[in-house]
Amino acid sequence: MLAIILIVDNGMEKAFMGATTYFDDYRYELGGEAYAVTAKSLVDIDAFVKAYASVGDWVGYHFLENPLEASPLWYWIVSILFYITRSYISVRIFNVIISSIAVVYVYKFADLVYGKRIAVKATTLLTFMPYPVVFSCFGYKDSLIMLVTFYLLYCAVKYRKSHSLKVSEVILILLGSICLLFIRGGLSALLILICLVIAFGDVIRGKLNRKTFIAGIFLIIIAVVFFIKSYSTCLLYTS
Repeated sequence: MLAIILIVDNGMEKAFMGATTYFDDYRYELGGEAYAVTAKSLVDIDAFVKAYASVGDWVGYHFLENPLEASPLWYWIVSILFYITRSYISVRIFNVIISSIAVVYVYKFADLVYGKRIAVKATTLLTFMPYPVVFSCFGYKDSLIMLVTFYLLYCAVKYRKSHSLKVSEVILILLGSICLLFIRGGLSALLILICLVIAFGDVIRGKLNRKTFIAGIFLIIIAVVFFIKSYSTCLLYTS
């Protein structure tokens, strides 16, 4: 699908909706291209601020003021990919890979919750929908959000069922949570809180040991604090 979009010259190879900075995907890539030209190193904060300001996006200035509310991570990913490859195609390929992995975790999550038969049906339906097939061929951040979201949901359900996680999974959960917070601001804090409630739901019924109880309460408190700090962003998204 990505090859078809890039080969067929109908304007869609530039952006999903249109080649104007009003649309996120075009603005992400245009800013990333400006960053690749002006940056003096892989991570150049000054170039990052000016590159996106040049396309009418003030994420760089918000990043300097409050990184959490600015949700700058996807901008940085696009910028770094552009800096390394000098091509927007790398962003598109990255998105396609991310979308494909996300489908795997949709299957894993559905398998844990509903069983293999429903998981196969859900995943088959998803893989024939435009969202993971067409939408991922552009510079949007939604594929990465979908991947991290379903990974966290999968791990939350897995922990609730088995009360155990691998060290590598714990590390990925922490990285994924941080990643989500810096991609989608306040709503991410709410999602992480929901995942913690799912994972430590048995705490309410007192079925976990003391250490797990303390860890669960501690993590839920942290999530609540993040949610409160991002409350204004949540209102912005829901209004």
